[in-house]
This record gives sequence, C-alpha cells and structure tokens, in this order.
Amino acid sequence: MGCSIMNRAQGNERDFSRRWNAFFGVGPPVVVDTWSRLNVDVDDPELRGAGPFHLLWALMLLKQYGSTETLSSHAGPVDEKTFRKWALIFVHRIAYLKEEVVVWDNRKTGDMGNDCLVSIDGTDCKIPFQNTCPTAFKTHKFKESGLRYELAVCIITGDIVSVVGPLPCGDWPDIEVFRFCLKHLLDTNERVEADDGYRGEDPLNAKVPASMVHVQDDQILRVRSIVRRRHETANKRIKQFDCLQEIFDHDVSLHGVFFHACVVLTQLAINNGNPLFPVFGYQDVDG
Repeated sequence: MGCSIMNRAQGNERDFSRRWNAFFGVGPPVVVDTWSRLNVDVDDPELRGAGPFHLLWALMLLKQYGSTETLSSHAGPVDEKTFRKWALIFVHRIAYLKEEVVVWDNRKTGDMGNDCLVSIDGTDCKIPFQNTCPTAFKTHKFKESGLRYELAVCIITGDIVSVVGPLPCGDWPDIEVFRFCLKHLLDTNERVEADDGYRGEDPLNAKVPASMVHVQDDQILRVRSIVRRRHETANKRIKQFDCLQEIFDHDVSLHGVFFHACVVLTQLAINNGNPLFPVFGYQDVDG
C-alpha cells in the first residue's frame, strides 16, 4: 500500500511537471529565478501593477504561441488587449536579461588550455514571406523566408555564451555570421569547434570535421563529434518554444526579442538543474 501511494504521488508530480512545461516551457525554479532577476520595480511606469502571473503570460506566449484569443482564455480569462500588453512587456524584459545571463567570458570557465573553448553553429527560424527581397531571406533548410542566429556553447560547461542575430538567411551563410562578430572576439590563437560550413576558417580560427590538418585519432574525432551533437541539443532546447517553430506571427522586427528571450530561459534552465549532457575528454592536440 505504501509503495502504491508513493508511486502515485511520484506519478502526479511527473504529470504536474509535464503539464507545467507544456504551458510555460520551463520549470518553476526557472520562473522564480527569472522573476527575481527582472527586479520588478513598482516605480517603473511600464511595470506599475505587474505581478508574477504576467511573467507566466509571457512564458505561455513564447511556449504555446497560439492566437491571443486562445492564450488570453487560458490566462484567466482576461481580455485580449490586456494579455497582449503584459505578455509583450515581459517578453522584452526577459530578452533584456541576455547581457546578464549569456556571458561570452563564461566560455573560459574550467579552461584546460585548449584552443577551442566553444562550439558554434547557426540556426534558422521561419518568418512570413518577404516580398521586398525574397532571396535575401530564403533559407535552404526549409525553402522559406527565415532569420538566422549563431549560438556559441562552452565546450567544458555546456553554457550558452553568445547569440548573434537576427540576420537574413539568404544573405548571411554561417561562416559570414562568424566573420561578422565572434571571429573578432576570439583571443589570440583561440579557435572554435564547428561543422563544415565554417571550413573557410579552418585551421586558423576554426576546427571542422572535413579538415585533414588535425589529428585523426578515432577517440579525438569521436569526442569532437559529441561536442557538435551537444550543440544541436542546445538548438533544440531553444526551439522547443513554439514561437521559434511556427512562422512568426508578430511584426518581424520583434523576432530577435522573442529569440533572445528563449535563449535566456534556456540558459536559466541550464543554471537551475537542467544542463546539457556533459562532454568528457575534449582536448586540442594538434597545435
């Protein structure tokens, strides 16, 4: 009987966690952490009357990304105008936390002297068809208009330490995004672990799988492959928010705000007990 009650309680806890994450995309510890970081000030005119439930509205918008009519009915019910106002305010406020939560210098946490401290890769998101210049936005990944972002993930810790974008997919291949920003932030002799889309920067600034100038030891290649797969996991974590999966229904100028908010929440989840899987034994041995 005791075991049955315990199993039922654990089952209820798992069911609650599943339902909570289906609504909000992150667990209660991340919600509490986010609220504390927002430092809501009653003297801030924009936030006068704000409460934690308004943060939940923003999370629901990011995670479910349905019609305002549907989401506002889940939120109270509350009228659509009120829901839209507070949800967007808090999406912006979450995105503003990026400078505090996603920190480039954190790539050096646990530094073991490797040249490569981060893995990088681009990820694309769908936006409405751009009539003005369709080729500038067209992405080969889903044959529609899209915006591209570049993420950097610390190899040692699995923390997200940089996000660059948004940029039009067609005009900005991955390697050009790297050359535009992160390349200039690398220390002397520092490189990045990347896929073959960055081969034009190998070996000076990047290490890619197709290059033959690096050590071809099977174990080293396997660990490098795990690093790149772990990076794909980071991309998937961020894009579990439906606002980045569906064609963006808000003004395209807001897409970067939504994306950065999802990155912040993903990193806060990593901080609060939901890390990416670890990678052991990564080392640079070829100079």
